[in-house]
Amino acid sequence: MNIRPDLISHNRPRTSLSPTSVTVHNTGNPNTTAQNNRDFFANHPQARVSYHWVVDDIHAIQCIPENEVAWHAGALANRQSIGVGVCEFTAPSRQAAANNNAAKLLAQILRRHGWTLDQITTHKAWTGKNCPGQLLPMWQRFVRMVSDELPPALSLNGKHTNIELKMIAGRTYAPVRALLEHEGYIVSWDDANKTVSGVRRR
Repeated sequence: MNIRPDLISHNRPRTSLSPTSVTVHNTGNPNTTAQNNRDFFANHPQARVSYHWVVDDIHAIQCIPENEVAWHAGALANRQSIGVGVCEFTAPSRQAAANNNAAKLLAQILRRHGWTLDQITTHKAWTGKNCPGQLLPMWQRFVRMVSDELPPALSLNGKHTNIELKMIAGRTYAPVRALLEHEGYIVSWDDANKTVSGVRRR
């Protein structure tokens, strides 16, 4: 998947956003690409519709920064969530590829914001609209696809962290520096003695 920004000037209210979730849509216009949808937003300012990201079977295009509001699922959703539009195709192979790319993109968004799968939602959950129409019948499978793209992660005291774990020979390993820094330590490396030391911040 090719991921790139191609920010629009219109259909972008330029209102700041502190997102708490990501909302998934289907674009509703079969056989149009991510670029087609991005260009529609850019060239039709009266439409008052936009996504942060549009993804097809080849590309994921960022239309609006994730810290700005987009117009995608009604006022409440727009003020709280990142909008991702998944393109629709009549060819099953292209649709499957678009869905796979969407799962990869969503996993990246979750990792970037330190979110869990619970923070993926649908347009329908906000407004009742039957969207994402292509994904709703397979929603649980789609969420599992996103999960499969996520590396193992660590929760401490019931809270999700961005600390990525590695599985080696059936054992789970976590990076010492990341663990200590998460717990409020300043970490240093003593090369002469080959030791890691941590001093808790006051």
